[in-house]
Amino acid sequence: GMQQQMMMQQQQQDASASASDRRQQRVQQNDPNELLAEFLKARREERQQETAVMVEEKKNPKKEPTGKGWRAGSPMASAAKPPTPVHIGLNRPPQQFQPQIVMLGPPPEGGPPQMMGGSQADVMNKEGGGFFFYPPGHPNHVPGAGPPAGMPMAAVAEGQLRSTVHPQERIAPHWSEARFKAHGMPEIMCEARHATFGPLIQVQAKLVRCNPPQASSEIKNTAQVRGNIVYIKRGGCSFTKKARVAQAAGAIAMVVANSDRETFGMSFTDDGEALDAIQIPCVMISSDVCEKLESCRQSPDGKAPWTVTLTPLNEKQGALYQQHIQLAQMAAQHNVPPGAGLAVQLPPQQQPP
Repeated sequence: GMQQQMMMQQQQQDASASASDRRQQRVQQNDPNELLAEFLKARREERQQETAVMVEEKKNPKKEPTGKGWRAGSPMASAAKPPTPVHIGLNRPPQQFQPQIVMLGPPPEGGPPQMMGGSQADVMNKEGGGFFFYPPGHPNHVPGAGPPAGMPMAAVAEGQLRSTVHPQERIAPHWSEARFKAHGMPEIMCEARHATFGPLIQVQAKLVRCNPPQASSEIKNTAQVRGNIVYIKRGGCSFTKKARVAQAAGAIAMVVANSDRETFGMSFTDDGEALDAIQIPCVMISSDVCEKLESCRQSPDGKAPWTVTLTPLNEKQGALYQQHIQLAQMAAQHNVPPGAGLAVQLPPQQQPP
Protein backbone atom coordinates (compact mmCIF):
# COMPACT_ATOMS: atom_id res chain seq x y z
CA GLY A 1 0.00 0.00 0.00
CA MET A 2 2.82 2.39 0.96
CA GLN A 3 4.60 1.84 -2.34
CA GLN A 4 1.48 2.67 -4.31
CA GLN A 5 1.05 6.00 -2.42
CA MET A 6 4.70 6.93 -3.07
CA MET A 7 4.28 6.25 -6.81
CA MET A 8 1.10 8.42 -7.04
CA GLN A 9 2.84 11.37 -5.32
CA GLN A 10 5.74 11.05 -7.76
CA GLN A 11 3.35 11.07 -10.75
CA GLN A 12 1.58 14.20 -9.44
CA GLN A 13 4.94 16.03 -9.10
CA ASP A 14 5.87 15.04 -12.67
CA ALA A 15 2.50 16.27 -13.96
CA SER A 16 2.79 19.70 -12.23
CA ALA A 17 6.34 20.13 -13.45
CA SER A 18 5.41 19.33 -17.01
CA ALA A 19 2.47 21.83 -16.82
CA SER A 20 4.79 24.70 -15.77
CA ASP A 21 7.27 23.66 -18.48
CA ARG A 22 4.52 23.81 -21.06
CA ARG A 23 3.49 27.28 -19.89
CA GLN A 24 7.10 28.46 -20.20
CA GLN A 25 7.30 27.10 -23.75
CA ARG A 26 4.07 28.90 -24.72
CA VAL A 27 5.38 32.25 -23.47
CA GLN A 28 8.60 31.79 -25.45
CA GLN A 29 6.68 30.89 -28.63
CA ASN A 30 4.22 33.85 -28.33
CA ASP A 31 6.52 36.67 -27.38
CA PRO A 32 4.23 39.54 -26.18
CA ASN A 33 6.37 42.13 -27.99
CA GLU A 34 6.08 40.16 -31.21
CA LEU A 35 2.28 39.89 -30.80
CA LEU A 36 2.01 43.65 -30.24
CA ALA A 37 4.11 44.37 -33.33
CA GLU A 38 1.90 42.04 -35.39
CA PHE A 39 -1.29 43.77 -34.16
CA LEU A 40 0.06 47.25 -34.94
CA LYS A 41 1.11 46.17 -38.41
CA ALA A 42 -2.41 44.84 -39.16
CA ARG A 43 -3.95 48.08 -37.87
CA ARG A 44 -1.61 50.14 -40.11
CA GLU A 45 -2.63 48.13 -43.17
CA GLU A 46 -6.34 48.66 -42.31
CA ARG A 47 -5.80 52.41 -42.04
CA GLN A 48 -4.00 52.49 -45.39
CA GLN A 49 -6.92 50.65 -47.03
CA GLU A 50 -9.50 53.02 -45.49
CA THR A 51 -7.49 56.03 -46.74
CA ALA A 52 -7.28 54.52 -50.24
CA VAL A 53 -11.09 54.07 -50.30
CA MET A 54 -11.66 57.67 -49.16
CA VAL A 55 -9.32 59.01 -51.85
CA GLU A 56 -11.12 56.88 -54.47
CA GLU A 57 -14.51 58.28 -53.35
CA LYS A 58 -13.19 61.84 -53.54
CA LYS A 59 -11.92 61.26 -57.11
CA ASN A 60 -15.16 59.57 -58.31
CA PRO A 61 -18.03 60.93 -56.20
CA LYS A 62 -21.28 58.84 -56.11
CA LYS A 63 -24.22 60.19 -58.12
CA GLU A 64 -26.84 61.98 -56.02
CA PRO A 65 -30.08 59.96 -55.82
CA THR A 66 -32.74 61.56 -58.03
CA GLY A 67 -35.84 62.99 -56.43
CA LYS A 68 -36.24 64.90 -53.19
CA GLY A 69 -37.27 63.93 -49.69
CA TRP A 70 -38.80 60.52 -49.17
CA ARG A 71 -38.86 59.95 -52.94
CA ALA A 72 -35.04 60.06 -53.18
CA GLY A 73 -33.71 56.99 -54.92
CA SER A 74 -37.17 55.50 -55.48
CA PRO A 75 -38.18 54.18 -58.91
CA MET A 76 -41.08 56.66 -58.82
CA ALA A 77 -38.71 59.66 -58.40
CA SER A 78 -38.56 60.30 -62.14
CA ALA A 79 -42.28 59.63 -62.75
CA ALA A 80 -44.28 62.43 -64.35
CA LYS A 81 -46.45 64.54 -62.11
CA PRO A 82 -50.16 63.66 -62.23
CA PRO A 83 -51.98 65.90 -64.76
CA THR A 84 -54.72 66.78 -62.26
CA PRO A 85 -53.58 67.79 -58.78
CA VAL A 86 -54.28 65.12 -56.16
CA HIS A 87 -56.08 66.60 -53.18
CA ILE A 88 -55.98 64.60 -49.98
CA GLY A 89 -58.37 66.11 -47.49
CA LEU A 90 -60.05 64.89 -44.33
CA ASN A 91 -63.63 65.66 -45.34
CA ARG A 92 -64.84 62.71 -47.40
CA PRO A 93 -67.69 63.01 -49.92
CA PRO A 94 -70.71 60.97 -48.78
CA GLN A 95 -70.58 57.46 -50.20
CA GLN A 96 -73.27 56.35 -52.64
CA PHE A 97 -75.47 53.90 -50.74
CA GLN A 98 -75.24 50.36 -52.04
CA PRO A 99 -78.34 48.42 -51.02
CA GLN A 100 -77.02 45.62 -48.87
CA ILE A 101 -78.13 42.24 -50.09
CA VAL A 102 -77.56 39.32 -47.82
CA MET A 103 -77.90 36.11 -49.74
CA LEU A 104 -78.49 32.90 -47.91
CA GLY A 105 -79.50 29.57 -49.31
CA PRO A 106 -78.71 28.17 -52.73
CA PRO A 107 -76.68 30.07 -55.35
CA PRO A 108 -78.53 32.09 -57.99
CA GLU A 109 -79.88 30.26 -60.98
CA GLY A 110 -77.89 30.28 -64.21
CA GLY A 111 -79.08 32.01 -67.33
CA PRO A 112 -81.55 30.58 -69.83
CA PRO A 113 -82.43 26.84 -69.58
CA GLN A 114 -79.99 25.79 -72.32
CA MET A 115 -77.12 27.03 -70.12
CA MET A 116 -78.51 25.25 -67.10
CA GLY A 117 -78.04 21.83 -68.58
CA GLY A 118 -80.84 21.62 -71.05
CA SER A 119 -84.24 20.02 -70.68
CA GLN A 120 -87.21 21.01 -68.52
CA ALA A 121 -86.68 17.84 -66.47
CA ASP A 122 -83.10 18.89 -65.72
CA VAL A 123 -84.26 22.30 -64.54
CA MET A 124 -86.94 20.74 -62.30
CA ASN A 125 -84.34 18.47 -60.73
CA LYS A 126 -82.21 21.45 -59.68
CA GLU A 127 -82.95 23.67 -56.73
CA GLY A 128 -83.86 27.23 -57.72
CA GLY A 129 -82.12 30.34 -56.42
CA GLY A 130 -82.98 31.70 -53.00
CA PHE A 131 -82.71 35.22 -51.69
CA PHE A 132 -82.89 36.87 -48.34
CA PHE A 133 -83.13 40.41 -47.06
CA TYR A 134 -85.00 41.93 -44.15
CA PRO A 135 -88.14 44.00 -44.76
CA PRO A 136 -88.52 47.49 -43.22
CA GLY A 137 -89.68 47.11 -39.63
CA HIS A 138 -87.57 44.01 -38.99
CA PRO A 139 -84.80 44.64 -36.40
CA ASN A 140 -82.11 43.57 -38.88
CA HIS A 141 -83.39 45.73 -41.74
CA VAL A 142 -80.68 47.93 -43.29
CA PRO A 143 -82.24 51.34 -44.02
CA GLY A 144 -80.88 53.71 -46.63
CA ALA A 145 -81.42 55.29 -50.01
CA GLY A 146 -83.07 52.52 -51.93
CA PRO A 147 -83.53 51.71 -55.62
CA PRO A 148 -84.68 54.11 -58.36
CA ALA A 149 -88.06 55.73 -57.69
CA GLY A 150 -91.05 53.53 -58.37
CA MET A 151 -89.06 50.27 -58.24
CA PRO A 152 -89.55 48.25 -55.08
CA MET A 153 -86.40 47.46 -53.08
CA ALA A 154 -87.30 43.78 -53.26
CA ALA A 155 -87.27 43.78 -57.05
CA VAL A 156 -83.74 45.22 -57.13
CA ALA A 157 -82.44 42.69 -54.61
CA GLU A 158 -84.24 39.94 -56.45
CA GLY A 159 -83.15 41.05 -59.91
CA GLN A 160 -79.50 40.84 -58.92
CA LEU A 161 -79.84 37.30 -57.66
CA ARG A 162 -82.18 35.47 -60.01
CA SER A 163 -82.38 35.46 -63.76
CA THR A 164 -86.12 34.82 -63.97
CA VAL A 165 -88.90 35.91 -61.66
CA HIS A 166 -92.44 34.73 -62.25
CA PRO A 167 -94.84 37.72 -62.25
CA GLN A 168 -97.00 36.05 -59.58
CA GLU A 169 -94.16 35.30 -57.19
CA ARG A 170 -94.21 37.04 -53.80
CA ILE A 171 -90.84 38.75 -53.76
CA ALA A 172 -91.08 40.34 -50.31
CA PRO A 173 -90.33 37.90 -47.48
CA HIS A 174 -93.18 36.38 -45.46
CA TRP A 175 -93.01 34.31 -42.33
CA SER A 176 -95.39 32.10 -40.44
CA GLU A 177 -95.01 31.25 -36.81
CA ALA A 178 -94.53 27.49 -36.52
CA ARG A 179 -95.45 25.82 -33.23
CA PHE A 180 -94.63 22.15 -32.78
CA LYS A 181 -96.25 20.29 -29.90
CA ALA A 182 -95.67 16.69 -28.86
CA HIS A 183 -96.73 14.73 -25.78
CA GLY A 184 -94.18 15.12 -22.99
CA MET A 185 -91.90 17.40 -25.02
CA PRO A 186 -91.30 21.15 -24.64
CA GLU A 187 -93.13 23.13 -27.29
CA ILE A 188 -90.89 24.34 -30.12
CA MET A 189 -91.65 27.71 -31.62
CA CYS A 190 -89.80 29.24 -34.57
CA GLU A 191 -90.20 31.45 -37.62
CA ALA A 192 -90.84 29.48 -40.81
CA ARG A 193 -90.05 31.38 -44.03
CA HIS A 194 -92.65 31.15 -46.79
CA ALA A 195 -91.83 30.24 -50.35
CA THR A 196 -92.56 32.83 -53.05
CA PHE A 197 -95.62 30.70 -53.90
CA GLY A 198 -98.47 29.04 -51.98
CA PRO A 199 -101.11 30.83 -49.86
CA LEU A 200 -100.48 32.57 -46.52
CA ILE A 201 -103.12 30.82 -44.43
CA GLN A 202 -103.24 29.26 -40.99
CA VAL A 203 -103.11 25.45 -40.88
CA GLN A 204 -102.92 22.87 -38.11
CA ALA A 205 -102.32 19.14 -38.45
CA LYS A 206 -100.01 16.25 -37.66
CA LEU A 207 -96.49 16.38 -39.10
CA VAL A 208 -95.72 13.38 -41.35
CA ARG A 209 -92.29 12.48 -42.70
CA CYS A 210 -92.16 12.13 -46.46
CA ASN A 211 -91.18 8.94 -48.25
CA PRO A 212 -88.97 9.50 -50.29
CA PRO A 213 -87.50 12.06 -47.81
CA GLN A 214 -86.75 14.72 -50.48
CA ALA A 215 -90.02 14.21 -52.43
CA SER A 216 -87.99 14.00 -55.63
CA SER A 217 -90.56 11.51 -57.01
CA GLU A 218 -94.19 10.58 -56.21
CA ILE A 219 -94.86 10.23 -52.48
CA LYS A 220 -95.31 6.57 -51.47
CA ASN A 221 -96.91 7.03 -48.01
CA THR A 222 -99.93 8.96 -49.32
CA ALA A 223 -102.30 7.31 -46.79
CA GLN A 224 -100.36 8.96 -43.93
CA VAL A 225 -99.69 12.25 -45.74
CA ARG A 226 -103.29 12.90 -46.83
CA GLY A 227 -104.88 15.64 -44.70
CA ASN A 228 -101.64 16.27 -42.78
CA ILE A 229 -98.58 18.51 -43.05
CA VAL A 230 -95.69 16.81 -44.86
CA TYR A 231 -92.07 17.16 -43.67
CA ILE A 232 -89.68 17.14 -46.66
CA LYS A 233 -85.86 17.34 -46.67
CA ARG A 234 -84.18 20.01 -48.80
CA GLY A 235 -82.31 18.97 -51.95
CA GLY A 236 -82.73 16.49 -54.79
CA CYS A 237 -85.15 18.63 -56.84
CA SER A 238 -86.67 22.10 -57.11
CA PHE A 239 -88.90 23.46 -54.33
CA THR A 240 -91.70 23.78 -56.89
CA LYS A 241 -91.58 20.05 -57.62
CA LYS A 242 -91.71 19.26 -53.88
CA ALA A 243 -94.82 21.45 -53.52
CA ARG A 244 -96.60 19.86 -56.49
CA VAL A 245 -95.77 16.33 -55.31
CA ALA A 246 -96.91 17.15 -51.73
CA GLN A 247 -100.18 18.63 -52.97
CA ALA A 248 -100.79 15.64 -55.26
CA ALA A 249 -100.44 13.34 -52.22
CA GLY A 250 -103.13 15.31 -50.38
CA ALA A 251 -100.93 17.22 -47.91
CA ILE A 252 -102.46 20.44 -46.54
CA ALA A 253 -99.05 22.14 -46.16
CA MET A 254 -95.37 21.47 -46.81
CA VAL A 255 -92.56 22.07 -44.31
CA VAL A 256 -89.09 21.93 -45.90
CA ALA A 257 -86.21 21.01 -43.58
CA ASN A 258 -83.19 23.16 -44.43
CA SER A 259 -79.66 21.75 -44.17
CA ASP A 260 -78.29 25.03 -42.74
CA ARG A 261 -79.07 27.06 -39.63
CA GLU A 262 -81.09 29.64 -41.55
CA THR A 263 -84.19 30.05 -43.70
CA PHE A 264 -84.67 31.68 -47.11
CA GLY A 265 -87.48 32.27 -49.57
CA MET A 266 -87.87 29.13 -51.68
CA SER A 267 -88.27 30.38 -55.24
CA PHE A 268 -90.52 29.20 -58.04
CA THR A 269 -89.08 27.22 -60.94
CA ASP A 270 -91.22 27.49 -64.07
CA ASP A 271 -92.31 23.95 -64.88
CA GLY A 272 -94.94 24.96 -67.42
CA GLU A 273 -97.79 24.62 -64.90
CA ALA A 274 -99.63 27.52 -63.23
CA LEU A 275 -97.98 29.04 -60.15
CA ASP A 276 -101.33 29.52 -58.42
CA ALA A 277 -102.14 25.84 -58.88
CA ILE A 278 -100.04 25.39 -55.70
CA GLN A 279 -102.71 25.91 -53.07
CA ILE A 280 -100.95 24.69 -49.92
CA PRO A 281 -98.72 26.84 -47.66
CA CYS A 282 -95.03 26.04 -48.26
CA VAL A 283 -92.53 27.01 -45.57
CA MET A 284 -88.90 26.33 -44.66
CA ILE A 285 -87.50 25.74 -41.17
CA SER A 286 -83.92 25.97 -39.94
CA SER A 287 -81.78 22.82 -39.46
CA ASP A 288 -81.48 23.26 -35.68
CA VAL A 289 -85.28 23.12 -35.39
CA CYS A 290 -85.23 20.00 -37.58
CA GLU A 291 -82.73 18.30 -35.26
CA LYS A 292 -85.07 18.84 -32.31
CA LEU A 293 -88.05 17.51 -34.29
CA GLU A 294 -86.16 14.45 -35.55
CA SER A 295 -84.80 13.59 -32.10
CA CYS A 296 -88.35 12.49 -31.17
CA ARG A 297 -89.28 8.92 -32.23
CA GLN A 298 -92.14 8.65 -34.69
CA SER A 299 -95.24 6.73 -33.69
CA PRO A 300 -96.03 3.28 -35.22
CA ASP A 301 -98.62 4.70 -37.66
CA GLY A 302 -95.81 6.65 -39.38
CA LYS A 303 -97.12 9.98 -38.21
CA ALA A 304 -94.58 11.98 -36.25
CA PRO A 305 -95.60 12.74 -32.67
CA TRP A 306 -95.67 16.45 -33.51
CA THR A 307 -98.74 18.56 -34.13
CA VAL A 308 -97.92 21.69 -36.15
CA THR A 309 -99.65 25.05 -36.24
CA LEU A 310 -98.56 27.52 -38.93
CA THR A 311 -99.82 31.08 -38.34
CA PRO A 312 -98.90 33.76 -40.92
CA LEU A 313 -97.19 36.78 -39.37
CA ASN A 314 -98.82 39.28 -41.70
CA GLU A 315 -100.79 41.04 -38.98
CA LYS A 316 -98.34 43.79 -37.99
CA GLN A 317 -100.38 44.91 -34.99
CA GLY A 318 -101.04 41.41 -33.66
CA ALA A 319 -99.56 40.13 -30.39
CA LEU A 320 -97.87 37.27 -32.28
CA TYR A 321 -96.02 39.69 -34.54
CA GLN A 322 -94.85 41.75 -31.54
CA GLN A 323 -93.66 38.58 -29.81
CA HIS A 324 -91.68 37.61 -32.91
CA ILE A 325 -90.08 41.03 -33.21
CA GLN A 326 -88.97 40.62 -29.58
CA LEU A 327 -87.60 37.15 -30.34
CA ALA A 328 -85.79 38.51 -33.41
CA GLN A 329 -84.24 41.28 -31.29
CA MET A 330 -83.11 38.72 -28.69
CA ALA A 331 -81.69 36.55 -31.48
CA ALA A 332 -79.81 39.54 -32.93
CA GLN A 333 -78.28 40.30 -29.51
CA HIS A 334 -77.11 36.70 -29.10
CA ASN A 335 -76.03 36.44 -32.74
CA VAL A 336 -78.50 33.71 -33.65
CA PRO A 337 -79.19 33.47 -37.42
CA PRO A 338 -82.72 34.24 -38.70
CA GLY A 339 -85.15 31.34 -38.44
CA ALA A 340 -83.09 29.56 -35.77
CA GLY A 341 -85.27 27.79 -33.24
CA LEU A 342 -85.86 29.23 -29.81
CA ALA A 343 -87.23 26.49 -27.57
CA VAL A 344 -90.02 27.82 -25.38
CA GLN A 345 -91.13 25.86 -22.33
CA LEU A 346 -94.69 26.79 -21.48
CA PRO A 347 -95.67 26.92 -17.78
CA PRO A 348 -97.89 23.96 -16.78
CA GLN A 349 -101.59 24.82 -16.92
CA GLN A 350 -103.09 25.14 -13.45
CA GLN A 351 -105.97 22.76 -12.77
CA PRO A 352 -109.07 24.52 -11.39
CA PRO A 353 -109.73 23.33 -7.80
